[in-house]
Amino acid sequence: MTIEGSFEAKPGQFYMLRGIGSFMTLSRPISVFDVEADKIAFMYRVVGEGTKYFSKLKEGDEITLYGPYGNGYPVSDYKDKKVALIGGGMGIAPLFYLAKQLDNAEIHLGLNSRDLTAEQKQYLGQLYATHAPTTIHIDTDMSEKLDFSKYDAVMTCGPEIMMYKLTKKHENVYVSLEKYMGCAVGACLSCTCDVAGKRVKVCKDGPVFKGSEVSYDDAIKLL
Repeated sequence: MTIEGSFEAKPGQFYMLRGIGSFMTLSRPISVFDVEADKIAFMYRVVGEGTKYFSKLKEGDEITLYGPYGNGYPVSDYKDKKVALIGGGMGIAPLFYLAKQLDNAEIHLGLNSRDLTAEQKQYLGQLYATHAPTTIHIDTDMSEKLDFSKYDAVMTCGPEIMMYKLTKKHENVYVSLEKYMGCAVGACLSCTCDVAGKRVKVCKDGPVFKGSEVSYDDAIKLL
């Protein structure tokens, strides 16, 4: 979804979106896919009533959005260093804009064969490759396939179990957590989690954290 206007964002930040005059009581948090001089873009998958509403918007319709929120990835620390950008499922969304800001990145997209057609997978591969060498991994555990020793850092977004495994492969892993959010300013406490031994708010303190500091209790239970 592309929205016309003048916007700003750091890679990894998100906006809260809501349809004008719609049924939505709460806005939906969606990662920034791309930002250009006169527009901002969001990539999403239809999974509920909110994203279903977005999918029915037409050119010329209006939408309400607030942001940007969150801290984003540490781009300035790794601008010219070798970085692996690893996304799983809809976690691939923030990596496109992130790749634009890095000089020496490699993109790895983990996709499920049931979710996309062959044409869609080809399109995504070509799209992301406009900013960095891109490899698509289908139904694959990327933590077991990549040579992490050649990277200075790993920046990732996707299922927690995937990000947990990646933190075991490299000392500089930065993860973007996905949590239910109601306000995006730390007031509703619906997105709290344990990081570095204390309770934090993903919307305000994150969503990007040093991977080694995050508690992955729910993900570990799935192993």
